[in-house]
Amino acid sequence: MNNELIEQELAYLLVVYATELLEGMMHPEDLDASICAVLASALEIASNKKLRPIDEIFDYSKPL
Repeated sequence: MNNELIEQELAYLLVVYATELLEGMMHPEDLDASICAVLASALEIASNKKLRPIDEIFDYSKPL
């Protein structure tokens, strides 16, 4: 099994696990954002770096 496939499978498992844990704690309308926040926090912990805020990454003043 190649590394990319292993990483994708583990990433999926992290999403599943985060979803299962958060479903009982969050309102359904907040669940997606909560999952993203947990995974972003995990990236910060794993990399020992802070992620840039989304509004610094994307320029929302420009039309798509």
